[in-house]
Amino acid sequence: GVPDFSPVAKAQFEIEYMLGGTGKHGTKARTINFKQADQKLTEQLNNSPELASKFGMTPGKIKAGDIADYREEYKLTWHELNDVKTIQLVPSEINGKFGHLGGVGEINAGAFKPGEFANK
Repeated sequence: GVPDFSPVAKAQFEIEYMLGGTGKHGTKARTINFKQADQKLTEQLNNSPELASKFGMTPGKIKAGDIADYREEYKLTWHELNDVKTIQLVPSEINGKFGHLGGVGEINAGAFKPGEFANK
């Protein structure tokens, strides 16, 4: 099944392009997906004092590396959704406990092309 992490997501939005792959290619793909998400969240926080305060950050001074550090400190990860364009910031423990494919798994299975709808 497809888990719904919306109730525990600290952020959710679409990224420009989601990549898939297995082995070392999968690791590279996730790194790129996560960097896109870190950058997009950086932009959102820098433009919203209210949202930045929820993350304990000061808008206008946030860098993508700050988001990566925040994820590590608070044990959060990016979860790529099955639509292969939406990504959520969720607790790593919760993401890891559910057996699921997610967006990268869907791309690898050939069900989707990055940023497009299912081709089945």
